Amino acid sequence: MNYAELTIRELLKFIEKGDLKKEEVLSFFLIQQQKWEEKLNSFIWINPQKSPGNTNGIPVGVKDNIVVKGIPA
Repeated sequence: MNYAELTIRELLKFIEKGDLKKEEVLSFFLIQQQKWEEKLNSFIWINPQKSPGNTNGIPVGVKDNIVVKGIPA
């Protein structure tokens, strides 16, 4: 399944039903980020262990001009 084609609501529904694990979603998007990073150079810092608040398993990108405690800006 290509998680990138699903909406956040669809992803959450799969996670809540137990058809999908949060770790699978994170892993998928980390692989996509690594695949495209050299070309896009869009992230200054990646931490797969920490998310800014409760995101229910949905990976979140935070723009570097937004201050989040513990994340370089």
